[in-house]
Amino acid sequence: MSEPGRAGWTPPLEIGIARPLPLGGLVRGGWSLGEGDGTAEGLPFPGLFASRRALAAYDSLTISPGIISPHSDLRDGLTQVEPAPLVYPGGKPRSVFGAGLGDFGVNESLLSADRGDARGHVHIEVRDGNRAAAGPYGLAARHLWSVGLAKGFGANEFSIIFRQTGLAAEMLAGEHQSGRGASGVLGWQWKGSAWSSSARLSRQWDEHESYGGTLDPLSHRDAQDVRAFGTLEHASGEQRFGAGVDWSRSRVVRSGGDAFEATSEDAWVKAWWNRQTARRHDEVEVGWGHSGGSDEYGAAPRARVEWTLDRSRLSVWGARVLTPAWADLAPGQRPFLQSTWALGADAQAGSNTSNASLSLIAGRTQDRILLARLPLEEEWLREGQGRDPDPWEFGVVVARVRRTMGRWLAIGEGSATIRDDSSVQARVDPALTGRLEADYLFKAFKGDLAVRVGAQLDGIGPRQTDEAVPQDLSAITTFGMTLGLAISEFVVTIRARDLENRIYEDVWIDPTTGRPARGLGREIMMSVACKIFN
Repeated sequence: MSEPGRAGWTPPLEIGIARPLPLGGLVRGGWSLGEGDGTAEGLPFPGLFASRRALAAYDSLTISPGIISPHSDLRDGLTQVEPAPLVYPGGKPRSVFGAGLGDFGVNESLLSADRGDARGHVHIEVRDGNRAAAGPYGLAARHLWSVGLAKGFGANEFSIIFRQTGLAAEMLAGEHQSGRGASGVLGWQWKGSAWSSSARLSRQWDEHESYGGTLDPLSHRDAQDVRAFGTLEHASGEQRFGAGVDWSRSRVVRSGGDAFEATSEDAWVKAWWNRQTARRHDEVEVGWGHSGGSDEYGAAPRARVEWTLDRSRLSVWGARVLTPAWADLAPGQRPFLQSTWALGADAQAGSNTSNASLSLIAGRTQDRILLARLPLEEEWLREGQGRDPDPWEFGVVVARVRRTMGRWLAIGEGSATIRDDSSVQARVDPALTGRLEADYLFKAFKGDLAVRVGAQLDGIGPRQTDEAVPQDLSAITTFGMTLGLAISEFVVTIRARDLENRIYEDVWIDPTTGRPARGLGREIMMSVACKIFN
């Protein structure tokens, strides 16, 4: 999602660093990031964005432009990112061990365990990591642990999930931040022959503390969100239709520097219709509700049609997405509601040896939310959410081609963003990014060891610094290599990026030099992942 050639490119994410993820110039309302288990992660915005579940704990991620999401309320986005559902073969236990070591003192570990079947499941996960000082970044660390349990009783299933997380990071210029938080969910589902229903209660809280350098004076931020969500659905042959109700109450209080207090009580109702045949899938949804924080009402319709034939797929969609901004506002900014109308298309075709995909999004946003591209959450939160006074028109094109030729695998990815010029923010995101990759795959030791040797060429288009009088930053071309070794479910990956060891400039200004911040140069990482069944 954030790699070169993809729509959400950002500079490499280091431990403790969390920048806003853009999509077509939208830092909110573009991506909708879910955890796949209904937890209220990221609420109130942004939660603890720099400390989320590890990718290795999932089987895979699904990135779906325009799809109707599980919530589709005032925290929705144009593109849904959700973990693929776990599969429990025969109810056997499934464990994942992961570890990462690398330059700049990076040290991470993960342990995840699951067991389940149609009658219920249990999930346990523990993750921690730290990083030494490097470049403009100081020490950083994060941790996360979670436990979930679901149990079926006839047609009913009850579930409970609890997750706790924390982080700390500093900059060599003197800025420090720390944060911790927790979230919990109580859920219930009922499935009959034609009708089904669900209810979910969730709560999340988090607290941030920051001080030093540009973050003086000391500031403390407390946030919490309480949410109730319920659905009722009827299935008849190829069709399903249903309705849902979502209510939430959120509160954010900052004391010390940049003090404020804000609350938002939101209510959202929606209805949907869904029809699926062997080769066509139709979805229509209409939502309407009130954002208490911005004190505005709004409707958000969404429609999508998908056709499939063998290995080919084509979908077209249209949607309106509403995103309220009511806390952590820029000085003098009143609460407001961002509104985006968008159309999109997504196509994919392929064979056993090759495939290609193309995604298109075109949209117009009124009252676009603006955030500074600073490395620490507390830096851009305390600077505040701004509002673009001008309408924002944008287009996003993402293409990917994959071809297998014997033992060789070639991959090409590219993204382009077509956008307006803004009178209040420079072009801090590149209009073009791309990646070319060539891999050689073979097996050794009588086929027990699978080996993948790859080389990458990444390109990042020109950008501008995020300041009142922006400076132009040149385009970037960088090289990387990857070595992958796999024995059954035990996988070792060694990755080197920026092999030319050039120090590239970033869009934020380093207060110690008054110049664009400098990157870290060449980095070599080794990761280990092992899945164990039974």
